[in-house]
Amino acid sequence: MPSQAQVEEMFAAIDGTTIRKMFGGLGVFRRGIMYALVADDILYMKADEATSPGYEAEGCQQWVYDGRDRAVPMPYWRLPDRLFDEPDEFREWALAAFAVGERTTKPKKATRAAPGSARSAARPSRAAAKPVRTSKKPGKKRTAKTTAKKPAAKKPAAKTARRAGKKPKTARSRLSRPRR
Repeated sequence: MPSQAQVEEMFAAIDGTTIRKMFGGLGVFRRGIMYALVADDILYMKADEATSPGYEAEGCQQWVYDGRDRAVPMPYWRLPDRLFDEPDEFREWALAAFAVGERTTKPKKATRAAPGSARSAARPSRAAAKPVRTSKKPGKKRTAKTTAKKPAAKKPAAKTARRAGKKPKTARSRLSRPRR
């Protein structure tokens, strides 16, 4: 398999390209879009209906993934071997594969920004939009007495005694009744 360094060297002419190890191979990304991969020692580029005829004309094969019960053809095609020696044409094919990736990648759903991130700083927070209520009655100040937690309610004597392994003091307890 071409090493990660070799693949990085091949894609160095395309700005913003990163290489990541994935599933025993390598994935080639640009702007978060995967447009090429290395699997089983073979470099594949992403193609669609518009670009796949060029790969077929070169005699290249489509990458087929072995699924559970059938073979699944993937939108990646083997790169013609001649392009490894022609860096200018390799760049054209790689940019065409990236364009396919841009066309076929579904836009991601907007996610909520993490607090403190640049996106969250750009929009006003919900807390700033609503005034904060400190008490139900206006003018009433919060003191230690109003904010202190209430003590836990005491448990009935029978339950406490059973947990401690003692007989409860009540005569009608379940433990003191004769068995039927």
